[in-house]
Amino acid sequence: MVLEQPVVSGKKTGLTVLRTIFFLALILIALFILKIGVAKQLAVSNSIYLDVLSGFQTNPDVLAGLAQREHKNGDLAKAHEFYLQALDNFVMHPPSWLGLAAVLKDMGRRNQAVAALENFAAFQIDDIDLAWQKARLAYELQHNAILLATLKQLLQDERISRPRVFNLAGEYWNDPRYLLQVFGSTFYPDILRHYIENNRQDKAQTVWRELKEAGVADPRTTVAYVSFLLENNEFESAVEEWREAFQKNDNLLYNGNFSEPIQNTAFGWQATETRGASLHYETFRGGLTVSFDGTENAVFMLSQIVPLFPGDHVFRGFFETTGLTSQERPYFLISSYNCQGLFIEDEMLPPSEYKTEFVIPFTVPDTCSAVRIYLVRERANPYDMLISGSVTLSDLEINRLSPLPPRPEPPRQAVSNPESAPAPNSPPARQAEDLNPEELPPEIMIFQTTTIIINALVIRD
Repeated sequence: MVLEQPVVSGKKTGLTVLRTIFFLALILIALFILKIGVAKQLAVSNSIYLDVLSGFQTNPDVLAGLAQREHKNGDLAKAHEFYLQALDNFVMHPPSWLGLAAVLKDMGRRNQAVAALENFAAFQIDDIDLAWQKARLAYELQHNAILLATLKQLLQDERISRPRVFNLAGEYWNDPRYLLQVFGSTFYPDILRHYIENNRQDKAQTVWRELKEAGVADPRTTVAYVSFLLENNEFESAVEEWREAFQKNDNLLYNGNFSEPIQNTAFGWQATETRGASLHYETFRGGLTVSFDGTENAVFMLSQIVPLFPGDHVFRGFFETTGLTSQERPYFLISSYNCQGLFIEDEMLPPSEYKTEFVIPFTVPDTCSAVRIYLVRERANPYDMLISGSVTLSDLEINRLSPLPPRPEPPRQAVSNPESAPAPNSPPARQAEDLNPEELPPEIMIFQTTTIIINALVIRD
């Protein structure tokens, strides 16, 4: 009896063929990746093989990279050729349209550059760098619609710096009223900060008026504008804006319980940064604690400029001290600001005392419109200079005791006898003292693929 042997040669042959095909496929993939890698490397180098390789290249990313390199080197003709080659291989390649627009602009072919930029604007791309390039190119080509649409798009991105957006917008559109109109009341504070940071007093004043009328003048923005007025020696205007915004109750002192952080600006609290002294906000019971760690002869000052009318006032509140060492301890001081006639030094605070009320009356001279309130710790003598312990301030306020002065009468329209004209009632300041809005541009039409191809033919010609 003869046993039949199993036939396995056919199966082995099929398996060998599959392995061979798989191996060849891996080789092809590796060669393709190597080709792309070499091309990209050559695109950023000065290889002598660049021109030879580029003639066989079809990858639009690589060709766009080659074009960028030539553009950077100043060879506009070659950069233009590479961008067109990239678009021949893939007409829907956004970076090539944007780069082509930049090259055409530098070649002086504005109309074609605008057409290329409009093609790029037709794509919805979530890339901040490309969006900035588009905005800058629209700025240089004076394309209002694309510039405005791009800046609005950038403002919706939380990764974007708003001051950067409005710096570009402010350079392009000179009239602040146009910026207010096209960007809307949500961005009024940002537009105001743009003009403040660039020290454009006239334009900041225009925006501030619109901002107040729109009712979006929040405390932070108001403090910034008042500080700006003070920096520009507009003391009386700063006082007027501050009183209107923050002195609407009996307490004329701002942030007397330190419920808001110290801002070191305008008529708010200002504190020196001193080694050996630190500040702590009392969240639950309210107030501010100044602590001294005993390592320094700390010179410390907490102060606030307070706009006040002439007359009798009282500064009151509560303090609490714990373990203050040194004979040179903190004390309260009140002085006139930018004028003469008021200077009151209170006694030093006791070393340790439970929460205690203090009351300091004072009179604002007729020639003054503001005072400055201080808590001061001065430098001590070498034998008793290190200070430790703490002082807590809370419920600070300034109240007026005497009635407000009468408001000055408005000037008469005509005076028959010049000598009988009334003298001005307001004292002089005590410190050194169009474009119509454009029509809203139309929305950018999103081009279809066929339109882009037509524009490509126009640009090529």
